[in-house]
Amino acid sequence: MGQQNQLLRMIACGAAVGEVLEAVVATLATLFPEAGCAVLLFEDDEVVLRHAASIGVPEAFVRALDGAKLPVQTGARRDSSHGLRRCVHVSQLRSDGFWSGFCEAAASAGLTTCWAEPICAEAGQLF
Repeated sequence: MGQQNQLLRMIACGAAVGEVLEAVVATLATLFPEAGCAVLLFEDDEVVLRHAASIGVPEAFVRALDGAKLPVQTGARRDSSHGLRRCVHVSQLRSDGFWSGFCEAAASAGLTTCWAEPICAEAGQLF
C-alpha cells in the first residue's frame, strides 16, 4: 500500500508524467521481479507507439518499439488499442501478426511472450 500511496502523492502533487511512469515501472519491478515492464504511449495522429518508461526490458527492444508505426487492424493493436480496448496476452510473439516486424528484436532480447493493457479515458480514447 505504501508504493501505491507514493504514486498517488506524486500525481496529486503534479509530478511530470514521465516521472510518474518511471515510478510505476519501478513499483511493478518490486512486485514482479522476474518480469520486465515497458510503458508505451500511443500517438493517435501518427499511429505510433512512443516509449515512456521501462525497467527490465532490453534497451535494444525498447528502441525497436519506440516510434513503431502500428499496422491497421492487426494483432495487439486491433485487440488492445483500437478494437476491443482490453488486455491482450500474446503467448507467442513470433506468430502474432502485430509482432511480425519485431520478431528479430524480440528474439535477440530473449522475449517470447507479452501482454498489453491499454489505458483509456472515460470517452474511450487511448493514452
